[in-house]
Amino acid sequence: MADVKRKTMYVNSALCAGCGLCLNSCPKNAISIHLNKARIDDSRCIGCQNCVNVCPLNAITPNDSDDSSGTWKVKDLRNRIERIREKISQLSRSVEKLKTR
Repeated sequence: MADVKRKTMYVNSALCAGCGLCLNSCPKNAISIHLNKARIDDSRCIGCQNCVNVCPLNAITPNDSDDSSGTWKVKDLRNRIERIREKISQLSRSVEKLKTR
């Protein structure tokens, strides 16, 4: 039987604000907050991506490296860039709404 590699999540600590939304979204309690940054226990993570979906800063992304050296596939990078662009657009609209108040 072939081993199936489970998708792990990556936390960009430079973006993480430690808000805890991801912590509360994880069905396996694989996330903890340490020094105001999210940490994901890969041995408990099931790859459901709830944390990815709730993170308002896009600090958590699927770890889609194509090998153990961490080399990213171009397709995966494009997907990450698109998610970031969408989040920036949402934030820009929110800022504009706040300016009109």
